[in-house]
Amino acid sequence: MSMLANNSRLAYTKNMLTKIHPSYSLVFFLIGILAGCVFTLATRQVFFTSIIWVILAVISLMITFFQPIRLMLILSFLAGAITINYRASFDLAGQDYFKNLTGETVTITGTITEDPDASESKTSLRLTNLNAGQDIPGTIYIQMSPNKEIQRSDRLTIKGKISEGFGTFAATFYRPTIKNIERPEPGDVFLKVRNWFAENTKEYLSDEESALGLGYLLGMRSSLPPGLDEKLRIVGLTHIIVASGANLSILIGFSRKFFGKISRFTGLFISIFLVAGYVSIVGLAPSMARAGLVSILSLLAWYVGREFKPWRILLIVAGTTLLISPTYIIDLGWLLSFASFAGILILGPTLTTFFYGNKKPNILGATILETLSASLLCTPIILYFFGSLSLISLAANLLILPTISLAMTLTFATGALFFLPPLAQIFGWLSHLLLDYHLAVINFFGEQNLFLIQIPANDAKVFLLYLFILPLIYVTIVKSRKKIKLGRKLCPDTVNGLLPSAKRPL
Repeated sequence: MSMLANNSRLAYTKNMLTKIHPSYSLVFFLIGILAGCVFTLATRQVFFTSIIWVILAVISLMITFFQPIRLMLILSFLAGAITINYRASFDLAGQDYFKNLTGETVTITGTITEDPDASESKTSLRLTNLNAGQDIPGTIYIQMSPNKEIQRSDRLTIKGKISEGFGTFAATFYRPTIKNIERPEPGDVFLKVRNWFAENTKEYLSDEESALGLGYLLGMRSSLPPGLDEKLRIVGLTHIIVASGANLSILIGFSRKFFGKISRFTGLFISIFLVAGYVSIVGLAPSMARAGLVSILSLLAWYVGREFKPWRILLIVAGTTLLISPTYIIDLGWLLSFASFAGILILGPTLTTFFYGNKKPNILGATILETLSASLLCTPIILYFFGSLSLISLAANLLILPTISLAMTLTFATGALFFLPPLAQIFGWLSHLLLDYHLAVINFFGEQNLFLIQIPANDAKVFLLYLFILPLIYVTIVKSRKKIKLGRKLCPDTVNGLLPSAKRPL
């Protein structure tokens, strides 16, 4: 028995000292960030408050690159957990600051980071870069009387009573008094460009049509009429008016196809420039931060002739965005963005192989599978935050998604051709026809309450649905891989698997 035990220990030691590819150190560092972020926010325990710990974590990570063995993966994981624990300590300190002052009246200054959500009865916004005599980390939510003068990037000073925060917000202020509005000069140039473009578009489209078209193109959800916004939520179409990866994919596709003919570097440079410009125009919301980072990483991989494995790019983007703001992990936009992205990037190709084998699906089949892939992973999140889900959302998506790109193109042409009124009118008329069709679909499905499932919101038990969803995904992946292997045996010259063999995956 002792000999068997010794042999088992030797085998285990040998296994732990086995060399691995250095990239796995980065993978476990990112997993450490994710695990550490969940632990820190759930327990509110901060152990590493000195920058020295971050320096030690970075040094530890570098050591794992120079000594790439399995045992070192533990060190990589710990380095990630330490780094995010230190980063999250700032946000938790901001939350504690406001919690200790709940019920008191304070004066605070902050920057409006996203478009205010204005309606006839109220204006809602979020402030960051906070200062109340001292700098305070975190974001606060403000609900005030209707005010159409304030806009993104304004520096706002308010006075009001602190209420308890919720979600990613450290505190909330209801009906505070505005003490000062400061608009830096020259101000948010990208916002001025966006508003100028929006005004050009509204000359050729009705208010509802332009609101929907600009929502597709620029993610201007705040301009949607309240009734339309509610119907989009009911039928599960809110994601179509959030600027994200789909918009950037169209932009990058055009840039690479047009400027890539000059040179590969020109295509890369112009594409990154366009991505940065678009993100600046739309605003750096959590979903846009994710989409912008994915686009830039994909462009760099394309430039060097390689491809990222989907699960790795998910880890890289998740870890990086959480270092920017650890509270993203409980932000609805961030969660839906990653769930849909994971569905389309990982589950989508797997389902395509499962149902079509090595054949390419038609546009209807591809849309069904992409929508199903994204919806499957997003369902528990939607149920948790909203407490409702439409059983006919798939049908609504199928009727609209295939023409989203065309709607964005027509809306862009309508606003961009302001200097040629006859052409702008033609594109405006075409936009009118397509957007009217979209509105008819949204209005029809939004009124079918019979197919609406409603449960109490914020019930964490809905996440138990993943216990059924994830095994289903695993079985689908296994069966799809068997089909790929079979296809390679039957026709090795035409089947390359999920990643092209000519490119080395990262």
